[in-house]
Amino acid sequence: MHGDEPGTVLRDVETLLAFISDNTPTVSTKNHLLPMGSLAPLNAQMTRPIQLGLKRPQQRAYAYLHALYLLLRATGLTSLTGDGNTPRLALDEDGLHQLGVGFQGTYANRTLDGNKLTFEDGLQLDGTWLRSPTEAINYQYISVHYFDMNLGVLYNGSTNGNNNYYFGLSAYHLNKPKESFLGVDTINVPIRVTAHGGAYFPVTGSPSTLYLSGLYNRQAGAHEIVFGGAWAISARVISALLPTGLPPNIDP
Repeated sequence: MHGDEPGTVLRDVETLLAFISDNTPTVSTKNHLLPMGSLAPLNAQMTRPIQLGLKRPQQRAYAYLHALYLLLRATGLTSLTGDGNTPRLALDEDGLHQLGVGFQGTYANRTLDGNKLTFEDGLQLDGTWLRSPTEAINYQYISVHYFDMNLGVLYNGSTNGNNNYYFGLSAYHLNKPKESFLGVDTINVPIRVTAHGGAYFPVTGSPSTLYLSGLYNRQAGAHEIVFGGAWAISARVISALLPTGLPPNIDP
């Protein structure tokens, strides 16, 4: 993966969103695909345009552009307007759907000075310390440094503004940086993938709200799954159920 790839994907999404916002294009009636005349100009605006030798390429031929289009449709960032004969593609004007893409780069530097370490077999009877005869790290100064890269995507949406659902996917250590303790036992940090999602929605016919969430982690063959939930009741309902006054023999 190239180091600038997350940024280029985000720029290409913005390019496609700007095209839809400025043109509200008419899409095909069957599969709601973009106008054929707009495909080549849009492809040329992508950070990595696809070179095709076809005379009249369909949208699916531009695989990267088609994937971005499906992403916008699936997340609800775009919606269909107009009637069935002339459907048009428009942005989500109510702002009920949001998509975020982010990446993070960190630089780590770790040092270990063996000259300042003491070990059990170096303790003398008079309470002083000598260098351990069995620890090779005694005379070593170890320095490990590396660059680490992480990437994340988060979708957040609602059907009517009274509920909410979200789904996120993140990946850590994409470049598999090298770690070491003694400077000779070098290992590559394995990629960690995390998926999480959740939702809250009001319970029909009840003054309460249900919250659900889940998390999945995977790294180097290890897996973790966590689920949770909560049920919230309106404070006004609770106050209506509580007594309105204190017993006479109890001071406020």
